[in-house]
Amino acid sequence: MMTMTNEPLKILSVYKWSTMGGVERVLLNRAHAFKLHRKSIVQHVYFFEDGGGLRAFKEYIATHELSDYIKVVEAFVPEYYDVILPIDTPEIFEQMSDYGKVIMECHTSYRENRQYVRKLPESIGGLIVPSKNFKNSIMDEVPLFLRDKVKLVRNCIPGLRTSSPIFSPWQKTPLAYVGRIDKLKNIEEIFQIFASAVKRFGDRFILVLAGPIINEDIDFEKMVGDYGLLGRIVYLPPVRFHKVPLLLDMLKFGKGIFLSSSKSESFGLSVAEAMAHGLPTVLSDIDAHRELVEDSRRYLYRIGDINEATDKLAELLDNYEFHSGELEQLSHRFGADAFVRDWLDALELTR
Repeated sequence: MMTMTNEPLKILSVYKWSTMGGVERVLLNRAHAFKLHRKSIVQHVYFFEDGGGLRAFKEYIATHELSDYIKVVEAFVPEYYDVILPIDTPEIFEQMSDYGKVIMECHTSYRENRQYVRKLPESIGGLIVPSKNFKNSIMDEVPLFLRDKVKLVRNCIPGLRTSSPIFSPWQKTPLAYVGRIDKLKNIEEIFQIFASAVKRFGDRFILVLAGPIINEDIDFEKMVGDYGLLGRIVYLPPVRFHKVPLLLDMLKFGKGIFLSSSKSESFGLSVAEAMAHGLPTVLSDIDAHRELVEDSRRYLYRIGDINEATDKLAELLDNYEFHSGELEQLSHRFGADAFVRDWLDALELTR
């Protein structure tokens, strides 16, 4: 393992654009872990473009007093850093020559967006992935010379709680999804599960969705009409970083259930965050979800089997506090301790 000295390790994370998405949350969560463990690390972040989330990103750092552990820089100066961690951003290779200090992070579950993995240079330091199952699933895409340098660095879920008074703004039980709304995330199946729940249990639910809608992939408004969701759905745009814990706590206060019908995930960050807040979950039976819940069939349903998903939902509603506690306990595996161990092991790749 790399030994941390009094001299801070200088690390640069690079991402194409700053939004209010999962990658940015991963970087902020890591800063929380460094702060908790008092690690002597200078983690700078460089975004090629501001995708609308840069101000919120900087405000979060200031509000949570993380400036000693993470900082946004305005220029890409690779010579200054000991380790460079581009996240699904191979464009950096056009702007530097010392590839040995680069450890690429592959987080995207969209196969078409990770074609770059097949073309990574032989002199690269290594490759980082966020979950065991994702590592296994992409290994055939990794060049042979790189396969023994693929490291697991689990995403860190700090389990932050809001200091604001908690209440539920919904009179009905919320069934919720937070994340990107597109075809891969299989949002139509969430609509089908909701419609099935209303048919079986009556008009006692409200569907709460939060995240960017990818209109090229789906016709969101048409689906809302087709499944009779007018007046039964609350749509929230992408939630600012510091508001995510508040939203999850509100859902928990309202005895809500978190749904994910995704066809593919590299980790399942929003599900892990929901678990950390004690939200019971109904999840599609994919590798990433199985890993999150340790293969427990209580929380998994076969994609396309709406009746099975509705049965799972009924069980969670009937035994809400039990499942809430079990999933929150499982989420401890994604805490700061596990992340820091993985992190230090991965950094050995550049030695």
